[in-house]
Amino acid sequence: PFKFVATKPGTTHLGLEEAHRDLRISPAEFDEVAAELGRTLDHFKVPKPEKTEVLAAFAAHKDEVTAGFVKQG
Repeated sequence: PFKFVATKPGTTHLGLEEAHRDLRISPAEFDEVAAELGRTLDHFKVPKPEKTEVLAAFAAHKDEVTAGFVKQG
């Protein structure tokens, strides 16, 4: 149901928060994507220092990416 368009960094005016807001990504969903990224880096035998750096860079954007999530209850 989602349509993705590849873009070069800096070619869109949308920030991460605005770009992901309507997707309503939960913190748990974000964490699962991070875990999958970690498993992928392991699969390709990325050295631990680089893996740690990539995962830290990804995690740094959690608040922006999950800002549109509204807890049900």
